[in-house]
Amino acid sequence: MRALGIALGALGLALVAPGCAGRTLKAGQAAHGNVAAELAGSRRLIDPERVIKPLPQIVLVERHGLRALDPDTGREQWMTSLRVNGHATANRGLIVVPVTGNRLAAVERHTGSVRWIVKLPGAVVTGVALAEPFVFVTVRGQEPGRIGKKVWDAPYRVVALTTHEGVVRWMRRSFEPLGAPAAKGRALLVPQGKQVVALGAGSGFERARVDLPLAAERVELRRGSLLAGAGQRWVDLRAADMEPLGILERQAAVLRQDRGVDPGHDDAERLRWWVRVPKDGSTPREGVLLARRAVVAARMDAKGRAVGLHWIYRARDEREFVSMHVGRERVTLVREDGAILHLATADGKPTKAIAGGEPVRGALMLDLSPDDRPVMLARPDEARVVRAARALLAEPDPRLLPAQELVAEVLWRDDQPEHRKIVAQLASGELRPEASPAAERLRGVAAEILARPWGTSTGDSVETLLAELGVRPSFLGGRPPGGVGPAARRAVRTGDPRVVPLLVAQLLHPATDPRDLVEVARALEDLDRPEALDGVRTFVLRYHADAAVIYESGAMEHAVSYLVSQADAGQEVARETLQDVLADPFTDPSIRAYIDARMSPAPKLAAASGAAHEHTP
Repeated sequence: MRALGIALGALGLALVAPGCAGRTLKAGQAAHGNVAAELAGSRRLIDPERVIKPLPQIVLVERHGLRALDPDTGREQWMTSLRVNGHATANRGLIVVPVTGNRLAAVERHTGSVRWIVKLPGAVVTGVALAEPFVFVTVRGQEPGRIGKKVWDAPYRVVALTTHEGVVRWMRRSFEPLGAPAAKGRALLVPQGKQVVALGAGSGFERARVDLPLAAERVELRRGSLLAGAGQRWVDLRAADMEPLGILERQAAVLRQDRGVDPGHDDAERLRWWVRVPKDGSTPREGVLLARRAVVAARMDAKGRAVGLHWIYRARDEREFVSMHVGRERVTLVREDGAILHLATADGKPTKAIAGGEPVRGALMLDLSPDDRPVMLARPDEARVVRAARALLAEPDPRLLPAQELVAEVLWRDDQPEHRKIVAQLASGELRPEASPAAERLRGVAAEILARPWGTSTGDSVETLLAELGVRPSFLGGRPPGGVGPAARRAVRTGDPRVVPLLVAQLLHPATDPRDLVEVARALEDLDRPEALDGVRTFVLRYHADAAVIYESGAMEHAVSYLVSQADAGQEVARETLQDVLADPFTDPSIRAYIDARMSPAPKLAAASGAAHEHTP
C-alpha cells in the first residue's frame, strides 16, 4: 500500500476521500461558517504531545544536510544528508521538510531516521503544515515531466499526506494562488487571495470561508492568536473586527514576504521581526528585531508603533545571525557558523554561548520554551539603553541600517528631550560624519524624522492640551494661577510645534504661578524650538536682575540654557542676548555665574562607538 501511494504521488495523482476527486477551491465564493471556530473547536485526531516527551532541539540547516543539536550543550544528536530547499515544520515526534528534487521528507526527531520521502504533485512548495496524522502541503505549478494540460487541472494544489507513510490522502486544486497553511486537529486553514478557507483535515471538504481586508500569504498560530496576512500587515481571525495590525511603519518592509513561494532559508531570514500578540486579540505590546548583527527589543503603543527600547545587543564580530527564537526566559540566536548564543529575554544579557563549526543557512528551534506564557521584558536602564543606541547609530556597517532606523524612530518618540537630540545630531552629521552611502541614508532618515512632530500623542489629546495652555490666569476672571505645570510637561511629550507660542505666552504672563513658571521654562528648553527665541529672550532681558523671579522659581536657569542651545545652533541673537546680560552691571550674580559657566568653551560630545559587543538591559 505504501509503495502504491508513493507511485501515485509521483504521477501527480491522489488517493482521495469519497466525493473529493477533482474538486476545486474557488476564490471569490461567498464567506460562510466561522473559520476561527473551526480551528478552536477542532480536537486532534492524534496528539503526540501527550505521549512523547518534549525534546529541546536546534536543527541546523547546513549545505549538505540537517544536523540536530542540544541547545544547552551543543552536543550533536543526529545528522542526515537531506538537502533542504524550503522551511520545515515539526511536532514532538516528526520533522517534515521540502528537499531537492521536488520532494517532501519526514525525519524522526529523536533519531534522525528518514521515515519517508515522496514526490510532490507540483513544481514549487508554498507552505507546509503538520497536524497528526496528516501533513499538508500547498504547491504551485505542474510536476516536472508532466505532458499536456486540461481545463480542470488548476496549477495550485493543497495536498494531505499521512505522517506515517507519506501516502496522499486527498488533494484539492485551485486556479488562485494558495499561501502557507496552518493546521490544528481536524481543521486546515489555507489562505487564498483575500480569503481564508477552512478545510476538513481528513476529507478536504470546505467547512468555512472568511473574507479578509488584505491579501494573505500565510496563516499562523501565535500564542493563542490566529493570524493571516503578509509581511507588512496582518489580521487576527479571532478578533471581531479583524482590523489590520500594522507592524512598525518604516520597518514593516523588512518583514519576510514569501510572495507565493517558499524560498527556503535565504538571506532575508537574517532580518526578522518577532511580535507578541496577546491572547485577547489586543494590539502587540512587545517586539524583537533581528538585524543581522544586532538584536533590538522594543515596546509598542496602541497603534503598534515602537515607542521605547528595552535593550540592544550587538555581535562581537562581523558574522551574522541566521535565526532567532524568542522565549519567555531567553532569546536564542544561531550564527552563520553554527554557533549558538542565548540572551536573557528580560534584559538582553548573554547567558550562554556555544561555539560553531560548519556554515549554516538557517535553523529550526524546537521545544526551547517549556511553557507558552507571555514574554516579560524588564524595565530598562535608560542610561545604558541610550548609550547603546548612540553606539549602534554610530556604527558604519550598512547591514545595521534597519536596526539603526528603528532606534532613531524610537528615540524621537521617547518622552526624554535628550533622546531627541541624538536624532538631531544624526541628521546634522555630528554623529555620522562619514561620506558613505549608509551614513547618507541614515542622515536622510533622521532629517525626515525631525520634520515630524515629536512624541506619540493623538490628535484629540493634543487639541485638549492646546485648549488648556490657552487659558491665562486671571483673578478678575475667576481663573486663579496654577495648573499649567502638568500641561507644560505633557506639551513636551507631544512635541507639537503649536504648543510653543502658548508656552511662551504663559512664560511672559505676569500672573503665572512661580511653581508653574519653572515647568514652562523647562518645557521650552526641552522642546528647543527656534520659534520660542524671541519670547525667551524677552523673559531673560526682563527678569535677569529681578531677584524675586530668579529665586522663587528657578525658571531663569532653564531660559538661559535654552539661549545657550540656540546660540550653539548658530542663532546670533541668542548669543548677543547672553553677552548683553553678562555686560549688564545689574545682572544677578548667580545668573552671571551661570551664564559664564555655560558660555565657556567645552569639548563636543564625541560619537560614542562603544565596545563592538556592548549590550544593555
